[in-house]
Amino acid sequence: MPQPPDLAAAGLVVAGVLTLASLWPPVQAWLPEWSLPTRLAFLMVVGALWGRQAHPRLAAALAAGATLLVLVAALSQGLAHASADATWPPAGWASLRLGLALAGLLAWGCTGPAPARAGWIWLGAAAQLGVATSAWAAPGPSWPTRAVLALLALGALWLARSQPVPAGLIRRLEGGLNWLRQHPGPSHLPAPPVAAPGTAPAAPADPRELSRSLLQLAGWGMAMVSLGEEPRILACNPAFAGLLGHDVEALEGLLERRCLVPACWVALATARAQALIQGSAQVELRHRHHNGDELATLAHLTLVRDAAGQPSHYLVSVQDIGALKQVQQQALGLATQLHAVLEAMPVGVWIGDAQGQTERVNPAVQSLGLYGRAEPACGRGDHESLMRRAVITGDVVRSGLRSVLDAQGVLREIQITAKPIFDARGRAVGVLAVDEDLTEARRSALALRHSSELLERIFNASMAGMALVNEAGEVVRCNLAWRLLVDAMEGQSLLATLAPADLITVREELAAIARGEHGMHMGEHAVRRPAAALAWTSLALSRLPGERDEQVRLLVQAADVEARRRADEEIAAARLRLAAAQRMAGMGEWRLDIDRGLVICSMELLRLLGYGPSDQVLPRGSWIERMPPEDRASYAAALERALNGDGRLSLDTRLKRPDGEVMVVHLHAVMQRSGSGRVLMGTLQDVTERKRIEDALRSSREQLRALVVYEGQLIEDERKRIAREVHDELGQLVTALRMDLSMLRQSLPEEPQALERADRMRQTMATMSNVVRHVASHLRPGALDMGLVAAIEWLAEDFSLRWETRCQLELAHDLEPSLPESVALALFRAVQESLTNIAKHAQATQVTIGLEPRGTLLHLTVRDNGRGFDPAVVAARRGGGLGLLGMRERMLAIGAVIDIATGPNGTVVDILYDMDKNPSTP
Repeated sequence: MPQPPDLAAAGLVVAGVLTLASLWPPVQAWLPEWSLPTRLAFLMVVGALWGRQAHPRLAAALAAGATLLVLVAALSQGLAHASADATWPPAGWASLRLGLALAGLLAWGCTGPAPARAGWIWLGAAAQLGVATSAWAAPGPSWPTRAVLALLALGALWLARSQPVPAGLIRRLEGGLNWLRQHPGPSHLPAPPVAAPGTAPAAPADPRELSRSLLQLAGWGMAMVSLGEEPRILACNPAFAGLLGHDVEALEGLLERRCLVPACWVALATARAQALIQGSAQVELRHRHHNGDELATLAHLTLVRDAAGQPSHYLVSVQDIGALKQVQQQALGLATQLHAVLEAMPVGVWIGDAQGQTERVNPAVQSLGLYGRAEPACGRGDHESLMRRAVITGDVVRSGLRSVLDAQGVLREIQITAKPIFDARGRAVGVLAVDEDLTEARRSALALRHSSELLERIFNASMAGMALVNEAGEVVRCNLAWRLLVDAMEGQSLLATLAPADLITVREELAAIARGEHGMHMGEHAVRRPAAALAWTSLALSRLPGERDEQVRLLVQAADVEARRRADEEIAAARLRLAAAQRMAGMGEWRLDIDRGLVICSMELLRLLGYGPSDQVLPRGSWIERMPPEDRASYAAALERALNGDGRLSLDTRLKRPDGEVMVVHLHAVMQRSGSGRVLMGTLQDVTERKRIEDALRSSREQLRALVVYEGQLIEDERKRIAREVHDELGQLVTALRMDLSMLRQSLPEEPQALERADRMRQTMATMSNVVRHVASHLRPGALDMGLVAAIEWLAEDFSLRWETRCQLELAHDLEPSLPESVALALFRAVQESLTNIAKHAQATQVTIGLEPRGTLLHLTVRDNGRGFDPAVVAARRGGGLGLLGMRERMLAIGAVIDIATGPNGTVVDILYDMDKNPSTP
């Protein structure tokens, strides 16, 4: 066993103290042989012995350097002493130098493997002992020198004692022991007969008789077997016969191979041939028992020669090794199992001898890459150091946590545990070291700690109230959010904060969850707040996992839902109001999911269309099936424009209810995005009654317009008749009266007064004639009979004369449009109404009337530079705007388009009439 590290360290300290103390002159005078090279060599030798295990190469270099230093110093001092005037060294100088040189060689031998240099160490220890003995026997060396040499000799013997004995010596000892076993001493043999005095010496004894005597004295099975190709048993002792289950007489003369299994005959023949050559041989055989069983035996054959040296017979010693073989098989099985266990163990296992040297490692050590690692930390040297400490202390030795890189370059956390192995007598026969890979355990512990810290932070920083309660509902622990939401602190009961309506429910749920009957409970309850007010709070109860013997803990999570409940109530009320409004308005909601092709309808929409609650989700084309065929094309076109165009849908269509009733609905929708798809959100309103009213109003308006047109036509006809009667009848009477008045004047006397009166009457009659003509013209201008252009010219001339306003005409005189009388009259009245409005309100100084054919269109324009008017103000006046309304109605009656544009710079009336259009169909 190597020198313990603590003794080597103590030796190094002592060597250093001696080296330093020798520099003091009084001590140096006391040690005359202790020169500087000697001190350095002694220090180097002790340092090599101290570091031979941790740093074997450095220790070998120090030991070799110490020996070389001693030899060089001795050679140089010897050469110096060879001169005549040199001073001889003190007595003991040579012994001390020789002892140091031998100590250096001994330290160098300890740095290598023990079996390789064991002989050198034993030889060096013997030489060191001889030098120390000679120094103590000689009178010359000083006492300190003798003491140092004695210490070196004791250390050498200690090191030699800890080294294994050389193999050659062991082999020689084993050979001697075997010879003693094969050749028993003379004490076991009968004493030879003593010849009487004066008689001749007796003849030498027969070897066979001596062998027979030895058989009777031996306590184990022995037999005497003859030579030759068919060896027979000449004699045997009872032990041999009992081993095979026979009598002695039954075995004598029997062929030797009859006692063996045939498979062992060749091995026996080979052993006999070896014994014939070498004198002895040993072989394992299988003998056959009398009952047929096979016995595992160990046979030792010894060749016996006669007095002439010729082979006489074989002496065979047989031992039953069945139990030994069974033990060997058990040991082999245990070794196989141990090998399999070591191969399968996930931890690294080091098996060392009684000196702590590694003998075997399992594959886990190889995978960790620690066996061949050069550095001491977690390498082979570190493990062997721990194993030596375990052997010395006789107890378990553990290292600290080591961080190493395995063979794959992964960082591992390793802990080494070394434990000695003791035999039945309590002696250390080996040592085990185990490498525990704590990487995953450390990671798991670190992850668990991080998880615990994270859960603690989440618990304390959560916005939701959290509390741990027992099965009785008492709060064990709570966070800050809980303190703000629930008026139940540590040690108080959660049940005391609940409203009476919720108390029984929550208490039963707590008990059921604590018993494991329910997994969790979620509900909204009225809970008392710290401000002593009840508020709606969402409570989630769940049981925390734990061991059976642990107290039941429940986690309660609380969230404020008061605002949401109020919002839900408001939303519900708003939905009710919306449903009522939709019902009153006859309107329903619908949503078209374009990607899925489904229409989702509201309940009011289902009621309007006559569907049931199961028809809330309809296919996309279900509406078309309920439309009349003439409305389907317009609906499909409008829907296509909404999907691929501006995203808007506005359409009136007809739908058929299941009861057969046809209803008119207004569809309105807007395209929206919902997640990753498109949705058309819209409404459906029942406008059947409104459409009926609109149709009735439209029919009434059309009838009124027809009545107005009819009345206008009657008025125009009446005007035409009155104008004709006024012009024809009254004109003729006025003309006849003028003629009678002229004749009457001629018959009057020449009285001034009578003549003057007659002239005044004639002028009055002329004025009356003009008035009659003027009235007839305004009732129906006679120029209309000549065409629209002539009528407009007459109207412009009359306007200029009456209102003294310039009226410019832009008429095509060479192209008189061919118009029906009703159209020409309507256009003439429009111009007449425009000039009347200009005269009354415009205060214009310039009026322009234009008439221009444009293909089949006739463009009529009346423009002035007056002050214009506000149509809204005119329409708001009582009775205002009737002239404009009459113009629009006349144009609508003939199918013309009228546009009136007004502003501060005047007013423009534009009329377009299609001359190819039938005026009877507007």
